[in-house]
Amino acid sequence: MAKSKTQALADLAQAEVGERQKQREAELAAARAREAADQARSALVDAHVTEKGVGAAEKARERALKLADDATIQGEAAQRRLDRAGQERRRFEVVHARELIDELGPAAEQAVRKIEHGIRALVEGNGEWHVVAQRVSALLRELPGASPRDAPSDHELGGAVRDLKQVLTGGLDVTSPLPHWAHHDQQLADEAVKRDLRLERDRAAA
Repeated sequence: MAKSKTQALADLAQAEVGERQKQREAELAAARAREAADQARSALVDAHVTEKGVGAAEKARERALKLADDATIQGEAAQRRLDRAGQERRRFEVVHARELIDELGPAAEQAVRKIEHGIRALVEGNGEWHVVAQRVSALLRELPGASPRDAPSDHELGGAVRDLKQVLTGGLDVTSPLPHWAHHDQQLADEAVKRDLRLERDRAAA
């Protein structure tokens, strides 16, 4: 089974994460190597001060400098690999943007369904709330010294529920987050017409 564009993009993103981790490790290794080279230089200065072990200190510094240089090169290479991985991921998104959007269809449909179910649940809960409130109000009238005003007549979401009721009764659909493509397709068609006109002019001028 062919891999989806979404999965392919996820693989590229994961590869970029791996390269970023390698780059950080290489950067730390280079920093440690530079610190070791600084210490070797300090040891060489001390050797010159005491006039003892200068040759050995010079060789140790040369080794430390080479290791630091090698580590710096490895760090730069790791940074380039990270940059390349990021560019590859972004290029994939650009080339396959429409396919990636199309593959978001199921998630978009699920989101719309959840919103619609939530609206129905909220409206139903609101109705049940008011049934209980009416019963409480009736009982408060029978309680000496009490009043229906002692209980709330509505809840904090009452206004929102009334608006949502209009959505249900009006038969309105929750809009999907996916694009309609009309503007995009028209733009592509216009560009194709312009391209054909340029080709005709070029052939006529040849």
